[in-house]
Amino acid sequence: MKDKFIKKLKRSWLAIWIAFAAAALSTIGVLAAYTSVSSVKRVVSTQKGAGMLFSSNYLTTDENDLPRTITFSSMENSPCVTVNVCNYPQTLIKHNDKDITYTLTVELVDSNGNAVTGENTAKYSVEYNGEKKTFGSNSKIEFSLLKLMADDFNKHEFVLTFDKSQLTRSDIYMRVTAIPTNQAELKPLSAKLGVIYINNNTSATWTGTFIDNATSPKDLDDFNYRLSGSGEGTVTLTWNTNYVDISPWFKNTYDLPL
Repeated sequence: MKDKFIKKLKRSWLAIWIAFAAAALSTIGVLAAYTSVSSVKRVVSTQKGAGMLFSSNYLTTDENDLPRTITFSSMENSPCVTVNVCNYPQTLIKHNDKDITYTLTVELVDSNGNAVTGENTAKYSVEYNGEKKTFGSNSKIEFSLLKLMADDFNKHEFVLTFDKSQLTRSDIYMRVTAIPTNQAELKPLSAKLGVIYINNNTSATWTGTFIDNATSPKDLDDFNYRLSGSGEGTVTLTWNTNYVDISPWFKNTYDLPL
């Protein structure tokens, strides 16, 4: 019975995440979709577990270091990606009850992870809390002694600005890494992010992949799915409440009829 349920649930994941994508696109004026993998949004969860109390909209703990390309439309003049680091899961279920100190580093690299140097590196920058840093000869920017306070749901935002010419090619990335320094149980977060241009006339195309670190979904207490593509559509979403439920984050953010 369990195996049959798991197989049935797998068939439902794509429909669940396409519904999320359609809802998200209705609130976005300028296209900024994902072409390979996208940020983690915890949309389907079981009825137990609080999730990661150190998380990000783009950074993950999967450690595979695969490039993640974010697309922009031709209307976008400044390809900026805002990365947040939070003291709560992306579901907003609860926040960490301890302060989190961490260091965030951003490295300018190519798709293979090699450092990118040269005069053009100054066209790339990272801004945090009003402080803007451009890349120097070492192709690395660091923000140290950062602290997420335990008094509430708190997050830090880092704005990554790419050279506009990067919209026509995809060989320069920013590898972002957030490493906790005071809580050993928290895993580092990382991602290699890049940008690329996408034609506004591109037809709607969406693909997704299951991204949790487990050999089987039954080993997890919730499920994450990354969706990539552009365009919008309409789907009917169904699920069995005896086994899973839509997360509060999804309900509160998109206010969909249930």
